[in-house]
Amino acid sequence: MSQNHIHMLLDDALAADIPFVLDIQSRLLSAMGTRVVAPVIPRRRLASAVVERLNPVVWIDGLEHVVVMQQLFAIDSHALGPSVLDLSVQSHTIVAALDTLISGI
Repeated sequence: MSQNHIHMLLDDALAADIPFVLDIQSRLLSAMGTRVVAPVIPRRRLASAVVERLNPVVWIDGLEHVVVMQQLFAIDSHALGPSVLDLSVQSHTIVAALDTLISGI
């Protein structure tokens, strides 16, 4: 699997609201059949302010998107489409966002 990669979603109904997800689950748990992901949505669609440490900003196809860590969910791994962006070099930012979500620091 592809921890720290942003994927398109293959589920059309879900993709209408959440076009992309960030896979945050460890590769060691790939055999489980599900992945823990965070929604990645265009910034212009956010109703609330972005909390910089909690919501990393990424650019996809020239558009600003936000990783919405506070809306984590599990999804069947077969629902993940192709990877559109590899954030492995930014894994420290992703872990910091998760730390903020879980512990507030």
